[in-house]
Amino acid sequence: MILLSIFLWRDYTKEIEDLNDNPPEIAEIYYFDEGHKAVAVSFKEYRENMQLQMFDAATGQLLKEGEILSDIHGQLVASYQKGSLVINSHVQSRGLQVNVLDSSGNLQELAQSRLDIPTFLSSDMKLWRGRLIVAGNMMGTALYVAQIEDGKLEMVNLNAEGLFLARPERVAEVRDSFNQGMAVPMYKVDLVNDRTAYISGILDQNQQPVVMMQPEEGSSFEAEEQAAAQFAKHFNLDATKLVRVNSSFPEQAHYYNASTDDWGNVVPTPQPVYQARVITLNSEEVLITGSSTEDEQDGQVIGYLLHEKNGQFTDVSTLVAQLSYEELMQSETAFYKENGSSKLYYSAQGKSAGIMDVASQAVQHLTENQMQQWRFADLRTVSLQSFWAYLLEGGALVINWLVWVLIISFMLISLIFAPKIANKVNKSAVANGEIKQGTIVGMRETGLYVNERPQVEFRVHFDDGGQMREVAIKKVISFLEGIREGDTVMISYNRKRNKAIFLTSDQAVNQAQPEKQERIERAVLERIDPYGAAGRGQALLLHFKAGTDRYSVPVVQAAGFEYQIGERANLMVVGGVTRILGYGPSMRSIDEKMLTLQGKIVQIKKEPITIQNRRLMVIDVVITEGAEQLRKSNSLFVPENMPIHEGVTLPMSIRKDDLDKERRLLKGKQGSAKVVSVSYLGTVGERPLARITAERAGTHYIIEQSIEPLYGVQEGDELWITYDESTREALILNYTS
Repeated sequence: MILLSIFLWRDYTKEIEDLNDNPPEIAEIYYFDEGHKAVAVSFKEYRENMQLQMFDAATGQLLKEGEILSDIHGQLVASYQKGSLVINSHVQSRGLQVNVLDSSGNLQELAQSRLDIPTFLSSDMKLWRGRLIVAGNMMGTALYVAQIEDGKLEMVNLNAEGLFLARPERVAEVRDSFNQGMAVPMYKVDLVNDRTAYISGILDQNQQPVVMMQPEEGSSFEAEEQAAAQFAKHFNLDATKLVRVNSSFPEQAHYYNASTDDWGNVVPTPQPVYQARVITLNSEEVLITGSSTEDEQDGQVIGYLLHEKNGQFTDVSTLVAQLSYEELMQSETAFYKENGSSKLYYSAQGKSAGIMDVASQAVQHLTENQMQQWRFADLRTVSLQSFWAYLLEGGALVINWLVWVLIISFMLISLIFAPKIANKVNKSAVANGEIKQGTIVGMRETGLYVNERPQVEFRVHFDDGGQMREVAIKKVISFLEGIREGDTVMISYNRKRNKAIFLTSDQAVNQAQPEKQERIERAVLERIDPYGAAGRGQALLLHFKAGTDRYSVPVVQAAGFEYQIGERANLMVVGGVTRILGYGPSMRSIDEKMLTLQGKIVQIKKEPITIQNRRLMVIDVVITEGAEQLRKSNSLFVPENMPIHEGVTLPMSIRKDDLDKERRLLKGKQGSAKVVSVSYLGTVGERPLARITAERAGTHYIIEQSIEPLYGVQEGDELWITYDESTREALILNYTS
């Protein structure tokens, strides 16, 4: 323990040095509350969600912490609205997450598990004149367009009756409409009847987009121009004097007439701005920034605010000069200014952040290094607080050291409590067994002595329900006890554990209690061992860690699905056998509205794969509820000593929503379909939870169910499905043969 303590101290101090030299990455830094506070958003362990920390911008004191739901891509899109900071993120299994952070550090969630996006948040969500605009799919088949303005989320269901002449199938932004190419941002909507419609990206006072159908005559370019003119007139916006960068050298900001596609004069900034970037800040102001010379390598970064209505310029070069030209031109470097506010903010991908009062020209600037100093102020030096944080991180050395601390502590405590513990264990064993009369048929010394008394292993025969059994019992005895072979003894026998203890004549026992189940939450997958092919998949042994405990689970990995080291799972241990309850994103919802039904085994097929004395079997079960019967096929790794055979009845758990959906779809039509795409959301049990798009007779159907990993589902497979033509939902009945 002394040696381990030395090694532990060296590792602890080295970790402090590493933290000072290479602190964890920051995703974004934002000034907040008019510069009085600063916010850091950083990745959590395994890039699972993000941590939000608010600091006093003057002292660096931590004021508040929170958590933002996010997926592994860690994308953020933000905007300042009504004095609050709107922070958007995306979770693959839950959709768009919209959080509003007020000046007190309180997070209010506007959207969760409602809206999905086609690709990536950073490319699909647009910041346009202070509004955040996005279009995509709801958590289903319907399309939507939504805007976040003044801290409020307004969403329009494009499948609503009366909005279009036919059902919309796809929505996509019109090129350059969000980049000052048009006065109003626009989306193009493809309808099921092969017609095309255009809608405004922003909503009117009735929280509805403006809609225009493309004329049957004429080109799509002409239709876009007509829609742009109509939308600009509806929102009373001037499309003849937009500010846009002309891509011709030296790339200056020009006035642009979107109605005629004509370039006007260079915007007359007080000092010429070359290699420019134009950012629309709000309904009245744009930022023109770039280089002071035609060759940006020879110049300085400068910038001006242009008030589009009165044509006045405000020099903001002292703020933008905090950035290099390369940082300035990156799309991830964002600028924000609300209507009527004198505060201009910027954030640059976690590297820096700044704020300027354009009235007083006062500038504040915060770098990544300064923010890291605030984040780890208590962990960068040797202290009790930093040592405790180090221990909570765990690791092999910490666990080893703690084990020895516990061993020594246990040895000291045992000297005091061992007799009481032994007496309690003996009472528990008696209470959990059945009284039996047996006969000693053999005995031998084990070689162990306790207080110079030998431990003897006795072999005892006894009758158990008409069947003769033999059990071994170890006991420390006195040489004076005179126990011999053939003696009759009373024992307490635990049938489940196949163990027994000797009883005295005055002891009594109770009936054995049911075997307890242990649930392990959020265990981390830390190693994967391959065991060869299994059907179309691969047999694996997964090794999980939860706290200081480790668990192994054999599974079949379906083709196209992949278990990832570092991902989390919920486990269940019953009788020493560990199973997966849910893995990955899907594990959050597997316990919702669960039903327990009776299932009867009707067929068992044994596969030639055994892992840790567990044989892979395909078990067909018929589930009965009232007059209805459902047949399920599931592959399981079953302990070889488990008595399982056809005709056995066992309880089966199934989500109520899944059961209702399966009943409904089984009443529909059946036929073959070709798999177009497959994606996964983790597992339910050891079965991958798949989202499958299948095509039948030119129609796409969505299949959301757990699949049998031995068979798997891949693009191009032919499936036999039951489907609903109205909802476009389907269910797999048979896999590829």
